[in-house]
Amino acid sequence: MDFNLTSLVRTLATRNDLALQVQYLMIKAPPGRAEHPRQHRDISSEDLDLFNNMFEMNFKPTNGDSISISQDSSQQPWEKGQVRPQDEGHCEQDKGLFYQHPKSALAALLLAQVPNILRFSMDSESLLPFSICQPGSLPRLAEFHVSLPSNEDSLADIQNVLAAAPALERLNARLGYMTSNKVFHGNLTTLSLHSCDFTADAFKSLLNGSKRLECLSYENPQRSKIQQATLPELLDAILLRADTLRSLILWFNTRDGHQSIDVSMVENLKDMRTLEKLDITLDGVYHPAHLRLDNILPRSIRTFSNIYPAFCSPYQEKTRAVIALAKSVPGKFPNLKQVLFCLCEDEASDEKEVKHNRSKIRAAFAKRGIVCLLE
Repeated sequence: MDFNLTSLVRTLATRNDLALQVQYLMIKAPPGRAEHPRQHRDISSEDLDLFNNMFEMNFKPTNGDSISISQDSSQQPWEKGQVRPQDEGHCEQDKGLFYQHPKSALAALLLAQVPNILRFSMDSESLLPFSICQPGSLPRLAEFHVSLPSNEDSLADIQNVLAAAPALERLNARLGYMTSNKVFHGNLTTLSLHSCDFTADAFKSLLNGSKRLECLSYENPQRSKIQQATLPELLDAILLRADTLRSLILWFNTRDGHQSIDVSMVENLKDMRTLEKLDITLDGVYHPAHLRLDNILPRSIRTFSNIYPAFCSPYQEKTRAVIALAKSVPGKFPNLKQVLFCLCEDEASDEKEVKHNRSKIRAAFAKRGIVCLLE
C-alpha cells in the first residue's frame, strides 16, 4: 500500500494533466490487516521536499502554523506517519496530525490533486484526509463512500468533504458516531448509513438539511457509544422528508437489551407522501395481535419488504396480518406491485398447515396482480 500510494501521489503531483483526468479514486485497507509501522518505507529526501511543498500549498492548519513531514526515522519517522508543526513547542497532540496514519497523510495529499473526481471511496483509520479538505475543492464529486474509525463524533468530520463537494448526491457511511447537529448537505439524494450511531438532534439535523433526499438506508448499531436516538425520535426525523423520500430501508436491532419495537411506533410511516419502497426489519414487536401491516404503509407504496414480520408473534397471527394486507389492495394501496416476507414458523407449527398458509398468502396477492415472495 505505502509504496504504491506514495508513487501515485508523486506522479499526480508532477503530472497535472493526469491528475485532472482522475474521476474515480478508491483507497482501501488490506482485508483483515491493520496498518503496522514496519510495513511502511521511510520517505525519500526528494519526496520529503515535494510533499512538504504540497502541504504548504494546499493545507492551512487552524492554528496558522506551517506543516512539515519529518524524514528522521529515529525522531519523526515517515513510517509512523508523523506530520508536525515546525514549532517544536507544540504538545504531542498538536504535532500528531498524521501520527501512525501514513495512508491518511498520503490520501490527504492525493485528494488535493484530483479536483475533477466524480467518485471517492476510502476505508479510513483516520479522519485527517477529510478534516483538511478545502471548501469547494471537489466541485464534481457526486458519490462518496467511507468507512470511518469508531471515534465519537467521527461522522462530524466528513462535513468538510460535504463542504468541498457542492454537487454531492450520494453518501454511504459505515461505522461512524455523530453528536454534531451541523452535518447535512442540501444536494444529497441518496444516504446510506450502516452501523452508524446518532443522537436525536444530530439525526434530525442531518435529514432536515438534506432537502432533496430521495433514498435513505439506515442500520442502527448493536451497541451505542453515545446517547443513541430512540426509534420514535428516528422516525420523527424521517417524517421531515415525507415529501421527498421514495425509498426507505430501516434495520433495527432490538435484541440484547435494546429497545423493542411496538408497532404503534411505525404507524406514522403511513404519512409519507411520496414513498414507493419500504424495507423494514422488525425483530421484536410488542402486542402482535394488533399488528396490521395495512396500518403502517403509505398510499403511494409500490414495494414492501418485511424480513421479520412480528418475529415474536404466533405464525397464524403473522399469516392473518399478511393476508389482511393483500385484501386492502387496491383500495388502500392502488400502486402496490411486490411484497417480500420471511414468515418464521413456530416450533409447534404443523408442516402441512404452514404449506397451506403459504399457498393462501400467495393466492391472495396473485388475485390482485401482486408478486409475493416468501422466504
